[in-house]
Amino acid sequence: MKRIKSETFKKLMTEWGIDRCLSWYLIASYGYYIADNPIMTDEQYDKLGRRLMKERSGVNHPHKKLLRVTNNNISAFQIKKYPLIVQGAYHSLFKKLRERDQ
Repeated sequence: MKRIKSETFKKLMTEWGIDRCLSWYLIASYGYYIADNPIMTDEQYDKLGRRLMKERSGVNHPHKKLLRVTNNNISAFQIKKYPLIVQGAYHSLFKKLRERDQ
């Protein structure tokens, strides 16, 4: 399985801004729901979702409207058509992960 390194995830959770986290959440959602090749563990994805939920009032990302808040959870399950930039970012990242793991 091609997953991001735990060090990268730690930076995502502790050092990177909330808009960048939303980008990663969308990329991870695309990998999970559309490409059927997750780039994060379920635990990492859930932790990232909890951070987004907690800090959502500070999000200024242009794709913020794609997410849904239900039962105190953030969800990308309902997205049927991901922005091309998200798709491209996923495929680029997945290629790098595949090359790293070879």
